[in-house]
Amino acid sequence: METDTLFIIEEKSDTSGNRPDTPWVRFDFLAKVFNMGGHSMPEDAKAFYQPIISRLKEYFETIPNQTVTFHFEFVYFNSSSSKMILEILELLPENSTVNWYCRNGDEDMFEAGEEFKPILDKELIFNIKMKGFLKALRNTEALFFIDGFLRYLQF
Repeated sequence: METDTLFIIEEKSDTSGNRPDTPWVRFDFLAKVFNMGGHSMPEDAKAFYQPIISRLKEYFETIPNQTVTFHFEFVYFNSSSSKMILEILELLPENSTVNWYCRNGDEDMFEAGEEFKPILDKELIFNIKMKGFLKALRNTEALFFIDGFLRYLQF
Protein backbone atom coordinates (compact mmCIF):
# COMPACT_ATOMS: atom_id res chain seq x y z
CA MET A 1 0.00 0.00 0.00
CA GLU A 2 1.13 3.55 -0.71
CA THR A 3 2.43 5.52 2.26
CA ASP A 4 0.58 8.74 1.42
CA THR A 5 -1.40 10.07 4.35
CA LEU A 6 -3.66 12.35 2.30
CA PHE A 7 -5.87 11.57 -0.69
CA ILE A 8 -7.50 14.63 -2.27
CA ILE A 9 -9.68 15.08 -5.34
CA GLU A 10 -11.05 18.54 -6.11
CA GLU A 11 -14.49 18.85 -7.65
CA LYS A 12 -14.54 19.22 -11.43
CA SER A 13 -17.04 21.05 -13.60
CA ASP A 14 -19.19 19.45 -16.25
CA THR A 15 -18.33 19.86 -19.93
CA SER A 16 -20.08 23.25 -20.07
CA GLY A 17 -18.04 24.44 -17.09
CA ASN A 18 -21.17 25.59 -15.28
CA ARG A 19 -21.40 23.34 -12.25
CA PRO A 20 -19.26 20.70 -10.61
CA ASP A 21 -20.14 17.19 -11.69
CA THR A 22 -17.74 15.29 -9.44
CA PRO A 23 -17.47 15.63 -5.67
CA TRP A 24 -14.52 16.81 -3.67
CA VAL A 25 -12.75 14.11 -1.67
CA ARG A 26 -10.37 14.63 1.25
CA PHE A 27 -9.13 11.56 3.09
CA ASP A 28 -6.67 11.85 5.97
CA PHE A 29 -5.52 8.29 6.52
CA LEU A 30 -3.27 9.19 9.44
CA ALA A 31 -6.13 10.85 11.37
CA LYS A 32 -8.66 8.25 10.13
CA VAL A 33 -11.00 11.04 8.99
CA PHE A 34 -12.63 10.87 5.57
CA ASN A 35 -14.63 13.66 3.92
CA MET A 36 -16.46 13.88 0.63
CA GLY A 37 -19.23 16.05 -0.69
CA GLY A 38 -20.52 18.57 -3.17
CA HIS A 39 -22.21 17.50 -6.39
CA SER A 40 -21.82 14.00 -7.80
CA MET A 41 -23.15 13.35 -11.27
CA PRO A 42 -20.23 12.15 -13.37
CA GLU A 43 -20.97 10.61 -16.75
CA ASP A 44 -19.37 7.37 -15.55
CA ALA A 45 -19.78 7.13 -11.77
CA LYS A 46 -18.10 3.73 -11.60
CA ALA A 47 -14.98 5.03 -13.35
CA PHE A 48 -14.81 8.04 -11.01
CA TYR A 49 -15.45 6.15 -7.77
CA GLN A 50 -13.48 2.95 -8.46
CA PRO A 51 -10.05 4.42 -7.55
CA ILE A 52 -11.57 5.86 -4.36
CA ILE A 53 -13.15 2.53 -3.43
CA SER A 54 -9.93 0.63 -4.22
CA ARG A 55 -7.89 2.96 -2.05
CA LEU A 56 -10.35 2.62 0.84
CA LYS A 57 -10.38 -1.20 0.54
CA GLU A 58 -6.58 -1.29 0.72
CA TYR A 59 -6.54 1.02 3.72
CA PHE A 60 -9.29 -0.73 5.70
CA GLU A 61 -7.50 -4.05 5.26
CA THR A 62 -4.54 -2.56 7.15
CA ILE A 63 -6.63 -1.33 10.12
CA PRO A 64 -9.26 -3.98 10.88
CA ASN A 65 -11.64 -3.14 13.71
CA GLN A 66 -10.32 0.40 14.26
CA THR A 67 -12.48 3.48 14.58
CA VAL A 68 -12.78 5.79 11.57
CA THR A 69 -14.96 8.82 10.95
CA PHE A 70 -16.58 9.45 7.58
CA HIS A 71 -18.26 12.76 6.75
CA PHE A 72 -20.63 13.03 3.77
CA GLU A 73 -21.55 16.58 2.75
CA PHE A 74 -23.35 16.13 -0.54
CA VAL A 75 -25.51 18.83 -2.09
CA TYR A 76 -26.73 16.50 -4.83
CA PHE A 77 -25.91 13.09 -6.29
CA ASN A 78 -27.50 11.07 -9.05
CA SER A 79 -28.64 7.44 -8.83
CA SER A 80 -25.40 5.97 -10.22
CA SER A 81 -23.42 7.95 -7.63
CA SER A 82 -25.82 6.70 -4.96
CA LYS A 83 -24.79 3.12 -5.74
CA MET A 84 -21.12 4.03 -5.37
CA ILE A 85 -21.74 5.89 -2.09
CA LEU A 86 -23.53 2.79 -0.78
CA GLU A 87 -20.53 0.70 -1.78
CA ILE A 88 -18.28 3.04 0.24
CA LEU A 89 -20.60 2.83 3.24
CA GLU A 90 -20.54 -0.97 3.06
CA LEU A 91 -16.72 -0.93 3.20
CA LEU A 92 -16.51 0.95 6.49
CA PRO A 93 -15.36 -1.00 9.54
CA GLU A 94 -18.01 -1.99 12.08
CA ASN A 95 -17.13 0.69 14.61
CA SER A 96 -17.16 3.62 12.18
CA THR A 97 -18.89 6.91 12.78
CA VAL A 98 -20.77 8.23 9.77
CA ASN A 99 -21.89 11.85 9.75
CA TRP A 100 -24.38 12.79 7.05
CA TYR A 101 -24.63 16.54 6.61
CA CYS A 102 -27.50 18.31 4.86
CA ARG A 103 -28.47 21.92 4.51
CA ASN A 104 -31.38 23.09 6.57
CA GLY A 105 -34.53 22.26 4.61
CA ASP A 106 -32.79 19.96 2.11
CA GLU A 107 -35.23 17.08 2.32
CA ASP A 108 -33.73 15.22 -0.65
CA MET A 109 -30.32 14.80 1.00
CA PHE A 110 -31.87 14.05 4.38
CA GLU A 111 -34.07 11.35 2.82
CA ALA A 112 -31.11 9.92 0.91
CA GLY A 113 -29.25 9.43 4.18
CA GLU A 114 -32.36 7.97 5.78
CA GLU A 115 -32.59 5.45 2.93
CA PHE A 116 -29.03 4.27 3.54
CA LYS A 117 -29.59 3.67 7.27
CA PRO A 118 -31.68 0.46 7.13
CA ILE A 119 -29.37 -1.10 4.55
CA LEU A 120 -26.31 -0.80 6.79
CA ASP A 121 -25.33 -2.44 10.04
CA LYS A 122 -23.87 0.88 11.13
CA GLU A 123 -25.76 3.78 12.66
CA LEU A 124 -25.71 7.04 10.72
CA ILE A 125 -25.40 10.18 12.80
CA PHE A 126 -27.21 13.07 11.13
CA ASN A 127 -25.90 16.61 11.41
CA ILE A 128 -28.02 19.29 9.79
CA LYS A 129 -25.85 22.02 8.32
CA MET A 130 -27.75 25.30 8.66
CA LYS A 131 -25.82 27.32 6.10
CA GLY A 132 -27.17 30.77 5.50
CA PHE A 133 -29.57 30.82 8.47
CA LEU A 134 -28.21 33.99 10.10
CA LYS A 135 -27.69 35.64 6.73
CA ALA A 136 -31.41 35.24 6.02
CA LEU A 137 -32.27 36.78 9.39
CA ARG A 138 -29.72 39.60 9.27
CA ASN A 139 -32.20 42.36 8.42
CA THR A 140 -35.13 41.19 10.49
CA GLU A 141 -36.39 41.74 14.00
CA ALA A 142 -35.89 38.03 14.68
CA LEU A 143 -32.13 38.59 14.65
CA PHE A 144 -32.47 41.15 17.40
CA PHE A 145 -34.59 38.74 19.42
CA ILE A 146 -32.03 35.93 19.01
CA ASP A 147 -29.14 38.26 19.85
CA GLY A 148 -30.93 39.50 22.97
CA PHE A 149 -31.85 35.98 24.03
CA LEU A 150 -28.26 34.73 23.62
CA ARG A 151 -26.96 37.68 25.65
CA TYR A 152 -29.51 36.88 28.36
CA LEU A 153 -28.29 33.27 28.55
CA GLN A 154 -24.65 34.34 28.90
CA PHE A 155 -25.35 36.97 31.61
